[in-house]
Formats: sequence, C-alpha cells, structure tokens
Amino acid sequence: MVYRKAIAVAFNSLRVLIHRREQIDRQVARLKSVVIANAAMLSDSERDETLRSLQELVGTPGFTGAVREFMRRNSLYSFTPIDVREGLKTVNFDVTDYDNPLASIHTILKRLTLRGQVERNADGTYKWKNK
Repeated sequence: MVYRKAIAVAFNSLRVLIHRREQIDRQVARLKSVVIANAAMLSDSERDETLRSLQELVGTPGFTGAVREFMRRNSLYSFTPIDVREGLKTVNFDVTDYDNPLASIHTILKRLTLRGQVERNADGTYKWKNK
C-alpha cells in the first residue's frame, strides 16, 4: 500500500516538474530568439562574440531537445519525420554527423508521444500538443 502512494506522489511531482521545465524551455527559447535577432544588428565581430557567448551560456540542445524545440516552435502544424529532419536546420541542429538521423527522429517522436508532448495523427504525421 505505501509503495503505491509513493509512486502516485512521485508521478504527481514529476508532472509538476516537467510542466515547469517546459515553461522554462519556452522562456529560454524566446530569450534566445531576442538575442539572436538583436545580434543581427551588430557588427560582424560583435555579433559573432554575442552568439558565441549565447551558445556557451545555454549550450547546444541534444537531438531530443532539438526535435522538441522544433515541434514546439511550430506547434500549429503537423510534420512527418522527414519534415522534422529538414526543420531541424531552423533550430541550428546539424544531423549530418548521425549515421541514420531519420531512425533517431522516429524514435524521438515515439518517445515524445509516449510522454504526451506530441500526438501522432492518423496520417502518420506528428504534432506538438499544446497544453
């Protein structure tokens, strides 16, 4: 009995933390966009230094993070895994270092679906679930 209650409490806490993480991720993405947009107005050397500092501060997202960011930014649309692969360029994620990026994208999308962040449509496309 006690273990069931511990599991329920842990799940509730995880839901709260994941929701907070998603909110923070959205704020970070917005602020990154502000920095990038304004850096475009700087001289080449200042822009490069600003973008380098930004990357040092926030890091480069991993593969899952990049897929999540792309899907979240484009939450009004549905995408095939091929669309996602092409769209990762818009979040500055390079898939050329991966042997089979499409297989990884399929796996990531399935995982995000299981987590309830993405939904799979009847036509096989995926869409970010706005909560």
